[in-house]
Amino acid sequence: MTAANDIIKRGLRLINALGAGETFTPEVSSDGLMTLNAMISSWSVEKLMLYQFETVSYAPAAASFTIGATGQLVTTRPVEILSAYRRSGSLDTDVRVGSRVDYERESLKTQSGPVEFIYYKPTYPNGTVFCWPVPTGETLFLTLQQALTAFADLTTTVSLPDGYEEALATNFAVYAA
Repeated sequence: MTAANDIIKRGLRLINALGAGETFTPEVSSDGLMTLNAMISSWSVEKLMLYQFETVSYAPAAASFTIGATGQLVTTRPVEILSAYRRSGSLDTDVRVGSRVDYERESLKTQSGPVEFIYYKPTYPNGTVFCWPVPTGETLFLTLQQALTAFADLTTTVSLPDGYEEALATNFAVYAA
């Protein structure tokens, strides 16, 4: 987990604008956050996707639910669902994440029972998660790959794939220089 503050400090140290052990002023931190968010925004316009990972939980009551900023499950709309499991009481069981073709092969879409399989359709502005069988009271836990959006503040933390923190810090240094 890394915070915007860590990326900004590292970038400023790379260009010798901040020494080891030094702290920066509120003005510098505000400018740094604005610069970091502008860089992330410009990368997304160029279709250079930065990813973060998040695990969310939801107790679906129907065969499908929406996921995104205005969905039934409110979070950043995922690019992909990487893994899933269901929790019933204190027991966790893997749920298979499959394709549209896999979902269409299931003939009894109205059958209810513990979720064994999900399919994610990443529509916009919200994606849709389809469950099979129709859920019966368990909670689903989904590990999502989401596009990195602007940092809300200096202490907002994100979980980034390997190498992404380095890319953000060194490129922030170039932007800040």
